[in-house]
Amino acid sequence: MAAVPRYRRVLLKISGEALMGSQSYGIDVSTVERIAADIKEAFDSGSEICVVIGGGNAKRLKELPPGCRLGDNVNAFEGGCRLWQNGAE
Repeated sequence: MAAVPRYRRVLLKISGEALMGSQSYGIDVSTVERIAADIKEAFDSGSEICVVIGGGNAKRLKELPPGCRLGDNVNAFEGGCRLWQNGAE
């Protein structure tokens, strides 16, 4: 019999700065790989996973891709949670 996951649904917010690891800038590949392995472990246990990755540096862009707009963390969390409301598709 398969183990029941501790949490059925998980909303994970990862700051863009967390992806830097111990570096002063950029993305540290080993840090991202470790985070991805942790997320996969939770997913493999049967949890539904929603991941929101910070975009704090997006405000520095001169132009956003078509169909994109800047938002804030409150909107990201609310949108993620609404995906799981009863009756949501």
